[in-house]
Amino acid sequence: MDTVVSFLSSTWNIILTIMAFSFIIFVHELGHYIMAVRAGVKVDKFYVGFDFGGLKIFSFNHKGTEYGIGVFPFGGYVKLYGMEELPGHEMEISEFSNEHFQSKTISERFGIMAGGVAMNFISAVLLIFIMYGIGKEYDVPIIGTVRGTPAIKAGLKENDKILELDGEKIKRFLDIHKVIVLSDPGKPLIMKIERGGVEKIISITPKMDYLRGMPSIGVTSQDSLIIASLVFDSPLLKAGVQLGDEIIRINGIKINYSYEFQKEVDANVGKDISISVNRDNKEIMLTFRPEPVKTYRSGLRNEAPVEISCVHPGSSAEKGMIREWDLIKSINGVEIKSYEELLESLKSTSGQAVDMQVMRKGELVNLNVKPTFDEKAQKYLLGISIDFSGNLESIREVEHNGPLHIAGLRSGDKIVSIAGNSVSTIPQLVNSLEGHYGKSVDISYLKKDDDSGKIFKSKIQLRYPGKPGIFTRLYHKSNVLVSGDGYIYDRFGMGVKFNRKFILAQPKPDSIAAASGFKVGDRLEEISYVHFLDGKKKTFPAEKIYRGWSSLDDHFKEFSNIYKYGKQYKGKVFDPKKHVVDVKFIRDGEVMSATISSKEIVVHDKGFSGVGYFANKKVLVKYSSIQEAFSLCYDEVVFILDMTAVTLGKLVVGKISTDTMSGPIGISTAMYHFSKSGYIELIWLVAMMSINIGFLNFLPFPPLDGGALFFLFIEKIKGSPVSANFQIVVSNLGVVLLLSLMFFVTVTDISRFFG
Repeated sequence: MDTVVSFLSSTWNIILTIMAFSFIIFVHELGHYIMAVRAGVKVDKFYVGFDFGGLKIFSFNHKGTEYGIGVFPFGGYVKLYGMEELPGHEMEISEFSNEHFQSKTISERFGIMAGGVAMNFISAVLLIFIMYGIGKEYDVPIIGTVRGTPAIKAGLKENDKILELDGEKIKRFLDIHKVIVLSDPGKPLIMKIERGGVEKIISITPKMDYLRGMPSIGVTSQDSLIIASLVFDSPLLKAGVQLGDEIIRINGIKINYSYEFQKEVDANVGKDISISVNRDNKEIMLTFRPEPVKTYRSGLRNEAPVEISCVHPGSSAEKGMIREWDLIKSINGVEIKSYEELLESLKSTSGQAVDMQVMRKGELVNLNVKPTFDEKAQKYLLGISIDFSGNLESIREVEHNGPLHIAGLRSGDKIVSIAGNSVSTIPQLVNSLEGHYGKSVDISYLKKDDDSGKIFKSKIQLRYPGKPGIFTRLYHKSNVLVSGDGYIYDRFGMGVKFNRKFILAQPKPDSIAAASGFKVGDRLEEISYVHFLDGKKKTFPAEKIYRGWSSLDDHFKEFSNIYKYGKQYKGKVFDPKKHVVDVKFIRDGEVMSATISSKEIVVHDKGFSGVGYFANKKVLVKYSSIQEAFSLCYDEVVFILDMTAVTLGKLVVGKISTDTMSGPIGISTAMYHFSKSGYIELIWLVAMMSINIGFLNFLPFPPLDGGALFFLFIEKIKGSPVSANFQIVVSNLGVVLLLSLMFFVTVTDISRFFG
């Protein structure tokens, strides 16, 4: 029965997706149709969807016009009598019949071509009006987590409410995103916040996230206590808790935040807990017993420099005189070689001050720091952010004719300084490059084939990292086809890939890693395993393993979650205790191999309730008067137009990744997911897409409507039509470019769809 319901639900969502897409095209073509009929132009065909080769779902004729639905749903068109006959090409205007498109005045033809865009905007406004009449929920503008360096440096804290940003009133979390995306990275913004009932003014500087292609400050919206996901066969599910229930009290104590719930769960492992939940505006009392957290681990982890990328304002680290890019060497005389070892050392202090030794600009500095207990994390912390990118190794690959190649560096060379800064780790390299993209900087390096230790110097013209703009990327693609030279999309703006060395940290004596013979200093070369679903062997070299040795525990955790959350996957049962991984590594210059499995670890001071995740807190936006309705509609249309215009501009110049673009496949996929989220979300997406299509069609680019409007504008100024031959050449060129762009975004959609 559940399968049938799921099938019917998916089928209905697909139908909604097709209807939504068709609606956008229909209203656009309806705009052309209405204005054409109003001007007396004969309409030969009006189709929703394309009838390629005469293939159509149905059609009928009425007063000389063929109406129909084509078999290909993602499109549509209106065919006007004589529109393809360009003025000045074969006939004079006076010889056209009254029903001919070219017989009409410039104003009438302008109205016909602009009708589609106008209808897109009119329909969008009506949809937004309906949406806010019903009411739309948005994430609240309250900070849930603070992760990014800009937010940390600005002093933002969890539960801060954002009131204003860069002079704009903030009513929803989406407004924060809009201001940040439209801002200039590196330029400070004034933010008004409310903390504990008191308003404060702070300054925050967005930082460019080059891989995502947009500025960011690194915050998320606050979550609620409404359960959005429950784990299969978990304590809460057994107790009768349902999706959508809102936790009000636990053991009779009212709670406001999700971490308060988890704190009580951790403190009551193996004991009965009473909770009150709100279900359909009724308070229900339930009882459940948290289980100890169980996980599967191998005990393998990387030896990696604990390099501080950010010191949190007002933290223990700041008070203890710790600085950005300090490298933690030891605590209380014990050498620190990984972040896990740092946390273990802090835990053992029980909050007492520790003697810390750090490496700062090549010199050892002694500090005394007192850790602070973090209530949410339930750990002793320093108030620092760590970059886990690791050491800067030698160059593995250089893009031919890329910035680094032109500067003279080759595979095997090793960068030692750039832009006047010594670099020995990836974080130091990234930090040194910040602010220099698009400029020429000095670079020093060691050559692979030079054993003298001589440092060579050169200059490198950095480009912006990440993905370039549309035309630049198309140029690179064509260059690859012609010359065979690859293009390296990196986060350094140099066209480079570095070697990666994953060195094993000291395994714990009681771990599977130690029992399997692994030792500190082992260098990872390759891992392989037989996948339990298809029985095929999967092999990954070290450079393809994102987190090196630490990825082994990620792997065991992922597979054990399949076991824990369902025990059966695609009809096959997975037993984590029988799953093994073959590992190749280098020890003292010799290639060795070993087999490792995982060990079930029971964490008795960490409770498992079964909450997958809580939903974000929401604010309902709904108008209560006509004046408020107009205000909301106006603000929403301006918001979407701002985002569309700025995003398009940044795409063209390469400041936003082309991976953010979508064609029919990507748009349809988004519509399908929005349809599953409810009618309101789908209405919003259709309104947004309608405005996007209207805006893009208005651009003066043949063969879009804006191209025809542009020719009409020139005709109005010069008093005669633009040369037919010129229109044909420009339109054909525009068709080629538009088809190339459609091909590009379709390939991007397909690659995104299949991962």
